[in-house]
Amino acid sequence: MEKQKKSFEEILRETNENDTTKEILRIISLASVFVSAYAFLYLIISLCAKDIWLAVRAVLILVIPFLLVSLVRYIVKAPRPTELFDFYGEEGKKKHSHAFPSRHAFSAFAIGTLMLFFHWILGLITLGLGLLMAIGRVLLGHHFPRDVIAGALIGIISSVVGYLIFIL
Repeated sequence: MEKQKKSFEEILRETNENDTTKEILRIISLASVFVSAYAFLYLIISLCAKDIWLAVRAVLILVIPFLLVSLVRYIVKAPRPTELFDFYGEEGKKKHSHAFPSRHAFSAFAIGTLMLFFHWILGLITLGLGLLMAIGRVLLGHHFPRDVIAGALIGIISSVVGYLIFIL
């Protein structure tokens, strides 16, 4: 028996038809956002205790690329899967906003990568949850895989380059 490959649209439909799966993916996504926000605040507060200018540089390492990612999204104007396929995503309505690159993936991976340099355990936790969140956002139809991969890579690269330039 030959297994039939499912299209991306079929996978999204199946995921979005199962309320339990959707709820688990939403919880993972929300947990990732909270952990990333906590990691960011923890990093900034702990750096402020050592050196306020170190904390300012860390914020700039995250904020400047975030603004550039937002600009790229505005220029590219890539549609979300829920806009292209005939089904509604998580909110029960079609989402009309730009998807490439994913700012959620960028933020989680940028914060997680920067955290690795200062508090590696919290960095690994943030990156792990960021990966789960990115997969969940794809399965919920918010992004195509390319959107979250690009966001994650930009986040990792910008944090490493920013650390090398502004911190070392």
